[in-house]
Amino acid sequence: MSDPAAISAAVSSRPLVVPAPATWFELNPGDRILVGAGEPVTAGLGLAERRRDPRLEVGPPTVPDEGDAASGLSPGDWWAGDGHESGATLRRRRPRTAAGEVLMAEAGRWQVISGESTGTYIVGRLGQHWADLDKPSVPDQADLDEYAKVIGPAVESLTTQYYEYLPKESKPLDSTAPSKYSEVVVYHTRQGKSMDFRAAITKTTEAIEKTKWPVHYYWYTLANGGRTGTYVLVIPHPNWADFEDKPDMKPFPEMLKDAFGQAEADALMKKFDDATESETTEINEFRADLSYLPAH
Repeated sequence: MSDPAAISAAVSSRPLVVPAPATWFELNPGDRILVGAGEPVTAGLGLAERRRDPRLEVGPPTVPDEGDAASGLSPGDWWAGDGHESGATLRRRRPRTAAGEVLMAEAGRWQVISGESTGTYIVGRLGQHWADLDKPSVPDQADLDEYAKVIGPAVESLTTQYYEYLPKESKPLDSTAPSKYSEVVVYHTRQGKSMDFRAAITKTTEAIEKTKWPVHYYWYTLANGGRTGTYVLVIPHPNWADFEDKPDMKPFPEMLKDAFGQAEADALMKKFDDATESETTEINEFRADLSYLPAH
């Protein structure tokens, strides 16, 4: 029988708890460190935030205006994103940019690693009625077979949604040709507040028509395929320069004041705020090389 004392002597003792251990975590561009050097940590405290499916986005300008939040940025810094400017429902100083890690400079703008998805494409057909779906230009099975053969292998997931265009609340361009860029703002309304939001955008369009405010936009509401009470505002832009502020164009709140007076303008802004639970923004680029536009 072995001697227990001899066995104990042969196995070196190890501490159960190691004070101040050095642990390494591999981080990728876009991942965010949540603690600083020398900061104490406790069990359950997040050390870093992993960015799932990162994508490269156009960020703030590398040479911003004096006092701009983007001043002093350099590669590796964290960009908090643009905030929601007061009264910027249809008008803002520059396109909003998502939060993320500043990666590099290109063409006068920082490239930012951000986003929850990557490689997203939107395929849309405009001017459709429900009855048109019963008479597709290509048989459904033939369309599905072609999709499975040509596109399907490269697609991870697919979402189908149906939107209703709101012509009375919109102010479209004269041309039916798609714009190069579309600024898209998605609004999710609070429970029971959808009609209040709809009334607010109707009133806003009345103000824009009354003051001849020089802006074009399209309103849609989600009819099927997602969360109810969802409204989408699409603002067309022919190029990046069109996102810049126009000195001859009054800010959105001033336009409302000119149309209805200060009290009613404030009440309308409050109606928007009270009805809106959350909003997201993005910029979509039209791909003419991937599109089919039948002649009218």
